[in-house]
Amino acid sequence: MSPKLRNSVMVLVLLTAAWPLVADEDWSNYDWSKERQDLGLPGETTQDAIDQLQRAVAATKTQMTMSAVGFDIPAGSTAETYLQGVAQVGGGNYYRAEAGGQLSEVMDSAALGRPPQPTTARPVIGQLAVGRGVQDGTLQGAADHFPSAAQVWVHAKFANIPKDTRAECVWLRDGQPYMTSERVIGGTGWVAFAVKTEAERGLAAGTYTVRINAGGQSLGEKQFTIGQSASTTNASAGPAPGRRPGESLVFCRAVEKHKPVGVATRFHDITQLLACYSFKQRPAGEVEAVWHINGTPVSRTNPSIKAGDGTVWFGYRVTQGRKLRPGKYRLELSIKGQPAISGEATVTSSDSAG
Repeated sequence: MSPKLRNSVMVLVLLTAAWPLVADEDWSNYDWSKERQDLGLPGETTQDAIDQLQRAVAATKTQMTMSAVGFDIPAGSTAETYLQGVAQVGGGNYYRAEAGGQLSEVMDSAALGRPPQPTTARPVIGQLAVGRGVQDGTLQGAADHFPSAAQVWVHAKFANIPKDTRAECVWLRDGQPYMTSERVIGGTGWVAFAVKTEAERGLAAGTYTVRINAGGQSLGEKQFTIGQSASTTNASAGPAPGRRPGESLVFCRAVEKHKPVGVATRFHDITQLLACYSFKQRPAGEVEAVWHINGTPVSRTNPSIKAGDGTVWFGYRVTQGRKLRPGKYRLELSIKGQPAISGEATVTSSDSAG
């Protein structure tokens, strides 16, 4: 046996993304081009370090196999180039690991000399949120509580999701199954689901939970409330929320002597839409008035009312003298956070530009 083959050892080189920085330091904006100076002596390039290693291996009297593992380092970076060079010089393999679970498996493979397996980028999931609508991939009217709502949307961003992954959305109301829907996603993008109702009173009051799962993993979970849950209502000593006898909400074209003029539910070529809310024996409180056009909230005001009987006026217009665009206009009123009353009117226009 020749002297050079007297001993045989395997050397495993591990480089993590935190190297060469100290622990707990923010390296998200680190200039990886600096690695060519950090890998060896000042002024020494990555290739210089690899050449030096090659000379050292050639001069050793020990049979040596050297593999390298890169843990959570950028693909194609200088650090990865160095490790690939190390593995090539040492006659071993280069392995990538992008998560703790992968690292354990990769270390076992490297120690046993198994060939590296192709790795895939880790799925990235954005924060899940709920709101009143989605426009051009952006959630509109995000909130945790809705005094009343005819529809609620859930929205989540994702990246590196395998192609044709089935995403499932599960809605619960007060802990009970409410609705489930599915769609196929993949790659990088966003996904949204909606729960809707045609009922005039909107979605039933309660505590809702929505979950999105994709490919056996959770994309997130969100809890929100609509109106007031039945359990909260029963525990409350105050009056039950909702419409009261003697209350009304009507739409009109104008006001004369504190009376609505031109009451209707359909209007053509108007420059403003007025709504008259009349109430009886209401306790004092703050009113939340939300105007919606085609399901999207466009305006919100918070006037206060005095206790007893009264009338409050609400109006919607865009610019003085400009016609309102066609669509369904809905006004939702809540008092002290509880749904009070809502109504809807249709606006049409002879102006094609709306």
